[in-house]
Amino acid sequence: MTAVISVKVKEPQFEGQTKTKLGNSNVTGIVLNAVSEALSIFLEENPNVAKSILEKCISASRAREAARKARDLARKKSSMEGSTLPRKISRLQWKKSRRM
Repeated sequence: MTAVISVKVKEPQFEGQTKTKLGNSNVTGIVLNAVSEALSIFLEENPNVAKSILEKCISASRAREAARKARDLARKKSSMEGSTLPRKISRLQWKKSRRM
């Protein structure tokens, strides 16, 4: 979820190099309290919306988990492939061992 909130602060302090996040902790607390209270009321009054949000969260979580497993599998597969000798060299070693 994304929300845009307009807050007027006398001396704003921003975090990070891009300056997109407000760093004033007193303002952050006030905004969090106001948003969580209003959001709680909204979701209680609109259970279908709450259910839809939860379903999207669960779906996104499953997608992240599947992507993580795919990355891990790809890393494991590439590390296993990298440990084998190229075909040409392995043939040479096989021929060499037959002579002995």
